[in-house]
Amino acid sequence: MGILEKRVGDEHPRVRLEAVLSLGRVGTAAAAEKVLSVLDKPMDPFLDYAVWLAINELTRPWLESVKDGSWAIAGREKQLEFALKAIEPTYASEVLSGLIAKGTVALDGSGSWFELIAAAGSTAEVSALYERLLKGDLTEDVTLRGLKALTEAARLRSVKPSARLNNVAAWVQSPSPRLRQAASQLAGAWKVGDVVPRLQQIAGSATATSEERSAAFAALRDIGGPSALAALKSLASAQTSLPIRRDAAVALAALDFPAATADVLAVLKATADEAQAQTLWRSLLGIKGVGAALPSVLEGVDLPVEVARAGLRPAREGDQYQALATTLAKRAGLAASAEPLTTAHFQTLAAQALAKGDARRGEQLYRRPELACVACHAIGGAGGKIGPDLTSIGASAPGDYLVEALLAPAAKVKEGYHSVMIGTQDGQDYSGMVARETATEVLLRTADNQEISIPVAKISRRTNVGSLMPAGLIDSLLPEERLDLYAFLAQLGKPGEFDAGKGGVARAWRLYLITAKNEHVGMERVAAGDFGLADWIPVFSLVSGQLSQDIIDHTVPSRSNNRGFYAATQFEATREGKVTLALSGDVVGGWLNGKRIDPKKEFSVTAKAGTNTLVLEIDPVRLPSLSLRSGDVTFLTQ
Repeated sequence: MGILEKRVGDEHPRVRLEAVLSLGRVGTAAAAEKVLSVLDKPMDPFLDYAVWLAINELTRPWLESVKDGSWAIAGREKQLEFALKAIEPTYASEVLSGLIAKGTVALDGSGSWFELIAAAGSTAEVSALYERLLKGDLTEDVTLRGLKALTEAARLRSVKPSARLNNVAAWVQSPSPRLRQAASQLAGAWKVGDVVPRLQQIAGSATATSEERSAAFAALRDIGGPSALAALKSLASAQTSLPIRRDAAVALAALDFPAATADVLAVLKATADEAQAQTLWRSLLGIKGVGAALPSVLEGVDLPVEVARAGLRPAREGDQYQALATTLAKRAGLAASAEPLTTAHFQTLAAQALAKGDARRGEQLYRRPELACVACHAIGGAGGKIGPDLTSIGASAPGDYLVEALLAPAAKVKEGYHSVMIGTQDGQDYSGMVARETATEVLLRTADNQEISIPVAKISRRTNVGSLMPAGLIDSLLPEERLDLYAFLAQLGKPGEFDAGKGGVARAWRLYLITAKNEHVGMERVAAGDFGLADWIPVFSLVSGQLSQDIIDHTVPSRSNNRGFYAATQFEATREGKVTLALSGDVVGGWLNGKRIDPKKEFSVTAKAGTNTLVLEIDPVRLPSLSLRSGDVTFLTQ
């Protein structure tokens, strides 16, 4: 112990790690105390995992020392939080119940007690938190944290208060949209049927935020029963707006698909926007059994070509909806590719791409929204995380491999990128890649780049469904366009214009157009880089780092009658001080962290340590081709 007590404080993290692992085998309260003391020094993922392992081995002696007071909490709140989150919830609950009973824990929002109760509290602790919130004397932010904690305890561990659940209605009736949204989620998790009429009002409200309406629809779906079905049927009627009808039809289908068929078909036919139609298809396919039932349901239905085409990508993500994909392809007027899927053919196409393909045109194809390459893959760190990073794919993979990956994506799925389908006890089907997994939840990254939390206790099945990259993705491209796309991928990572491995260039931007509809939020929030505003549109530069005129124009095609047009990017600085930036492209003005600056071809600004936000005002008529570079900072890629 004498040696380990010294080495656990060593300046070298590897030495601290070995000492922590050794202390885990000592089996005493003193060893647990030393293990947790490492948290007061700089941490990394390896040390974090080592402390997690060790404190789990030392759970019992550490718990006893907390209970008898020999391990004092004062000044060790960070260590206590880590340990309670690391050990088994039943053990953590022992500590929490004792601390709450003694009055050591003040349920006023200080510290991380709400979150710990969510992760490990029993019925008694959850009830104590609920009763504290019902007093109504906490701030809105603290109340929101409390409601979220109660929701998480119910959702992940099926733990809820023992009484007065109907009192959640007070928050569902709140004048605050944030409280109404959080309370709706909680009412759904607790299945409080008394609030269905109010949830129906929120779900059908034209003035409610989209997030608030989504929470109300999800709650109605969770609550279920005759009253929720009647509410959803009413909301799905033709008398409501199309967005509300779509959400209602999906929720209704989840509760009773046969009864919802007419409503589902009606909103499918009415949804002309491709992005909205694709979202609708994904929502429907996320309901157990719907994907298998749709081919027969669609038989004889006059489905618009655009709607059928929008459904093809979700139907082809994985191998579980092949019958539906075939049906939709016929409705969209697309024939299955007749190209032979042989090694010889792949090699021939790779040679043709090298001889005839245009990589620059190929990059434009790569960035087409309908192909969604950017949404799934990153280049230079900028882009989606669903598929493998393509920064150096051309330098590391032969051309025929790239051709095969596009024509037959399921043939060779890169390790770590296999998709799974997870079915839940409430009839949901989720497909995507597992982003991370804990003892209580699985975080799944879906094909539309969203993270979904699935409680482990509610998982009914889990199966491998191959690649999320759809087969037939490039069927709509002309033969010469395919060669251009192959040529672009083959150049990635090679020296020259398509080498994205070099840093020092801004690749991730956001665009904001001020119009009559959003000018009420004020230009100041835009200039400050307030990304909480709904109308920021994310966009990525070319591999070269150029945010070209074409990209800007395609991202925001309508710019008439505007009150200002802005582009924003972010970078990290290691310390406060002067940094030099090089800008190409003419701009009207700029702000760094909300303060006016004068951006020129090369200019210096005073950056703060950490994340900095640069906002540039650009001419909406004479669009620039922007490029921002610096060797002094690290540009953020998301």
